[in-house]
Formats: sequence, structure tokens, C-alpha cells
Amino acid sequence: LWFWDFNDWSIKMTKKIITTVGTSLFTNYTKGEVRDSFINDDYQDINDLLKELENLTSSEYNNPKFQRTIRNIKAVIENKWLKGLIKTDDGWEIKEEEFNLDASAEIKSLLKITSDNKQNYKVYLLYSDSVLSQLAAELLKENLPSLLNKEIEIHCYLIENLVVDSFEKFNIGLINLVKKIREIFKDEFNVKDDTFTIQNKQKISEEFIFNISGGYKATIPFLTILAQLYNIESKYIFEESDELITIPQINIGIDELFLEKIYLDLSSKKFDDMLQIKKLENYKLINNNRGKYEFTVLGEMIKDYAENHTVNAKNVFGYIAEFKLYEYFINNPLTINGITLKKVERSVQYKREFDIVLSNEKKDVFCFCEVKAFYSFLNNKDKIISDLQVRLKAIEDYFDKATFEYHFYIYTLNSSVDTKEIDEVAKQIKSINKVLRFFKVFIKESSASYSADNPYQKIVSSKIEKSDIEEIKI
Repeated sequence: LWFWDFNDWSIKMTKKIITTVGTSLFTNYTKGEVRDSFINDDYQDINDLLKELENLTSSEYNNPKFQRTIRNIKAVIENKWLKGLIKTDDGWEIKEEEFNLDASAEIKSLLKITSDNKQNYKVYLLYSDSVLSQLAAELLKENLPSLLNKEIEIHCYLIENLVVDSFEKFNIGLINLVKKIREIFKDEFNVKDDTFTIQNKQKISEEFIFNISGGYKATIPFLTILAQLYNIESKYIFEESDELITIPQINIGIDELFLEKIYLDLSSKKFDDMLQIKKLENYKLINNNRGKYEFTVLGEMIKDYAENHTVNAKNVFGYIAEFKLYEYFINNPLTINGITLKKVERSVQYKREFDIVLSNEKKDVFCFCEVKAFYSFLNNKDKIISDLQVRLKAIEDYFDKATFEYHFYIYTLNSSVDTKEIDEVAKQIKSINKVLRFFKVFIKESSASYSADNPYQKIVSSKIEKSDIEEIKI
């Protein structure tokens, strides 16, 4: 969402602030120092009302049994806490017409984050699975425009199972939190499929802020990791301080070699292989819940990163795989129809960039090679098909009298990987043109001794042999 500001003649975007919501809006009001600031017994105690609701999940929010209690708490907070009381250096002071800008962690932090009056803002309030958190979110939604003194678009979302009285539910709740944030990203940029483009990711980084001041403190480490994976700035404020802390973007990622090794296991969702299970358990990516293996929140985040960040951009390991195949074709020239293709080129441009192009001396027989990771091939079928049609047209335009084949080299670090899914995708792509062929490439690690701290050394020093390439017969 963009706005034209006629005062400074510049286009400005809307900053989106994802804010976790807790219950400090209520607990702050119940503190003794606040109670003592009221005169003539004007303080209205809500402790008994809060206790009535404190163990209820959001599913009880509309239960008629609790409506009176909810209304009473809401009235007290709006009339006694959000307005008419302010915090000074000497404590709390009654000020009838003034708003309480220190009422909760969410209010204090959002006041600081939205301080630029030339900027437009949208706030997403993510509340935990409790009646009190939902009530806090609704009170914030209704009162934030007045408290912040600006027009602001606000959305509230429940995070189901985000509770702290059950570790099992809390883990599910964390996964739901990650999924909801990703849904917000997709909705903001109208992403229809399951992956983000480089442009989407850049916009996410530029336009979103995580405000982690409110809500369960146990969510902060996970939200911090998620923010770093998406390269998003995070904000936090201590309630007893006016200093807003910024956790900067440090552009971290997940090791690509690690992803190459675990991705197929992580994406299968079957978890029926004991070696696979042990490996993922050791990495704390899945756990056993009553005999059923499920993702941990870390597993969900890494799976999300692999599927939605890595597949749309050539990563470091992708270039290594490409160079290793380049080396292989120099040492093992390909033959098509009895003609040897000794010329080997990388990153050749014919309207589109081709990873590797093989040709004979006369330049009338070609092989165009596309190098893909297993997971990229599986997750980008539609994109591969649409792009391939453009590529084939470009080849025919440039070399209308030449003979050519188009090969996909699909690499993996797992020599025994099941190719059934690959076979199915390859079959659909093969239907486009008979010149297409598909090969599985096993990239092994060298048996030489290298530092365990740098696993790339073992990969880079190894060579692809003929026995490492297997054609996928369609």
C-alpha cells in the first residue's frame, strides 16, 4: 500500500507492524502503586474478575456465562486506566482528559515505533489463545487510534494453541504463530503460490517490523530467529524504561549444505524411515508426540526457509554444483547422435541465461543444460514449465537449423534418494518437447580428511564421475 504525500512530493509506503499481545494492559492496572494513586476510593479492583477468566481459552470468549465479566473489565480499563491517569517521574497522577501512554507494553512500544508523522502505518495484533489476551487485543484495536493520535489500520488475529500451561500446545501454537505471520506476508503482497520471489522478500524486509514487546516472553527467541531469516527489524521496550531497543537485521541464513542434506527428509512429511527420523530428531526439527512425529517450531521455520527463500534464488551450493558439472563435461564430453560436444560454456545468454551449453566445433549440435536442486525442481514445476517454453523458443530463434537436446541435471547429496516424485514432475515437463531429458546427479563428499568446521571443503574437492549420473527414464 503506497501513498502520495503532496507536502514532500514523495511516494511513501505503509509500514506494517506485527505486534504480539499479552495481558500487561490488565496486570499493570492491578499494581499497588497504581491503586495508591487513586483518591476517594475511586479505584475499582478487577483482580477477582481477572481470576475468573485467567484459565479460559479464546473459544470461551463469546460464552454468555462470561459476558458480564468481560464487559466489566473492559469498562474499568477504558474509564479508569486508558484515560485519566498518566505516569510522571514521581509516580502515577490523575489527569482527567489525558491518555495513559504507559498503560501496556504494546501501547508504549507502538507509540515509539509510529512516531514519524509523515509515515503511514498498519498494525497486526496477534493475541494468544486466551480470553484475556483477546480482550486486550480488542481494547487495543478500539483505543489505539486515540492513544497514538493518528488514523491507523488495525487487524487482530488469534494464534490458536499459543498457551503456556501445556508444552505440547505451546509448540503447536508457535508453529501457528509462524504460519500466521507468513499468511500476513502473502496477503500483503498478493502471493498466490507457496513461494516468495526475490522482490517479495525485499518488500517484506523493507515494509515489516516485528514488535515483540508484548505477549509471552517465551516466543521472543523464535520471533527473533524468524525476523533474522526474513531480514526484518525487531523492536522491544522494557515497561520500566522509555528506551526502544532495535534488534537489527544482520542478514543471517541457514547453511545451504545443511539444507541440501535434510530438505527431502524435511519435506516428505511421512517420517517413516528410522534413519531419517533419527537425523531430524537430532537436529530438533521433529519430535515424537504420542507415537506421531511432528515438526517442532524450529523445523517449521527451517522448512519454510528452504521452500520459500532458497528455491527462488541460486544459492552458494547451486553454483558449486554447476561448476562441478562444468568440470565433468570438460573431462567427459557429451555425445549426441555420434557427434562429440567438446565446447563447454557457462552462463550463456540467449534471451535467457543457460547454466551450461555444450556444442560441437561447427556449432550445429547443442545441448542446453539446466542445473537444479532436487527440492527446487519439486517445488517450482509451474515456473519451470512456463520458463522452459520461453527458453525453447529462444533456442529455436537463434539456432533454427541446429540439432539440440535440453537436459535437466537434478542434483542431490543423497545417493539413495527416492526419485518417484521427481519422475512424476519430469513426466509432466517432458510432455512439452521430446528434446527434454532428465538426469539425477549424486554429488558426493570427498573421502579426504578436512576440518569438520567446513563441510564445503569435502564437497568442492570431490569430482563427479560417470557413475554419479543416472538418467531418469520417462
